Amino acid sequence: MNIVNALQKKRDDFIKIRDIALQQEELLTGDNVDEYISLWEKREQIRNEIEADQKKYRSDFDKTTKREREIAASINREISEAIESIMDVDKRVEALARDKREGYLTGITGLKKGRTAVKSYGNRQGQVNPRFIKTTG
Repeated sequence: MNIVNALQKKRDDFIKIRDIALQQEELLTGDNVDEYISLWEKREQIRNEIEADQKKYRSDFDKTTKREREIAASINREISEAIESIMDVDKRVEALARDKREGYLTGITGLKKGRTAVKSYGNRQGQVNPRFIKTTG
């Protein structure tokens, strides 16, 4: 595989990651956390492939022709655009996850307060009998 093919594969892999990031955003918006996590694992696999390919083909860049370097520069621009797009989506996903986390924490805090309030009514010792105490005369 020459450097151009390696870079095209790298570009395609980053585009796959971008598409996965967009799917993750949709899943997190819809509270599908399990599917969100499974996509994260796919994303990590692709990222590991990119790193392995980069190590494998790094030395081939020195053996390229001028024409291949021009094509490589163009593909590198496309890769940069894909990475920027991934970063934008990740920022939105991070903000969405933070908002969801805050919502969950608020809900949990409300449940704790509710349980505390209910417990304060329920733990009395023995039966309570109403009594009338005459205060005048």
